[in-house]
Amino acid sequence: MLYYLLRRIIYAIPILIGVNLISFALFFVVNSPDDIARMHLGNKHVTQSAINNWKQSHGYDKPLFINHSAAGINVVTQTLFFQSNKNLFNRIYRAIKIDVELYEEVERDKSATFQAGLVVVLSSMAAGVGALQLGASNFLLAPIFSLISWYVWAYIIYFVGVKLFPEKNTKSNHGELLRTIGFSSAPGLIRIFGFTPELMTVTFIGSSFWMLACMVVAVRQALDYKSLWKAFGVVVLCWFIQAILLFVILLIFR
Repeated sequence: MLYYLLRRIIYAIPILIGVNLISFALFFVVNSPDDIARMHLGNKHVTQSAINNWKQSHGYDKPLFINHSAAGINVVTQTLFFQSNKNLFNRIYRAIKIDVELYEEVERDKSATFQAGLVVVLSSMAAGVGALQLGASNFLLAPIFSLISWYVWAYIIYFVGVKLFPEKNTKSNHGELLRTIGFSSAPGLIRIFGFTPELMTVTFIGSSFWMLACMVVAVRQALDYKSLWKAFGVVVLCWFIQAILLFVILLIFR
């Protein structure tokens, strides 16, 4: 049994690292550091000097993977990939701890949308690795369905929380909800340990309640609610709405 568990862990780690590496590379093929700076500073009337200053202050002026101007271990650590992942895993740790300030932080940080999506993908792949005994399709399809669900779920939360039940200080948008909700899926990473039917039951149920707690806090912070119970009510209502939509879609395409 111990050998089996160790073998599954050894299989899982390079898969998750590989997904992270590929996702990072694809992101910076589509978005250059200059593009990210413009997104934060505003696309209109932004000088190259302002862009360079923003990149330097936020660490986006570093090479992507290899820093040839550095020496020793800094060749790897003083790169955008290493620093971004250091920041990502710190945020995942804080999200798992249900750090309220983390959800406020990612709500404001537009560049954290990619990180939030990556958390969703890694969490779903952890579930897929844990459920490999049920078939490889779980591992392959989980990230696709999770990303679609994440995107739609944020819109449902936005409609219910901002349009139907706003509070006086409620000011949010789809992007802010994407980021906070994405990080609330961080506890789902523990599902990677669902190697056996017994462990899968424990990890999947435990992570579900943990993610629910994170989700409620994430929604409260994004919607600037004062009450956790109101945020909980919005999450439950949105879950029913999503379930109904899914049921209707299945009826149409069955």
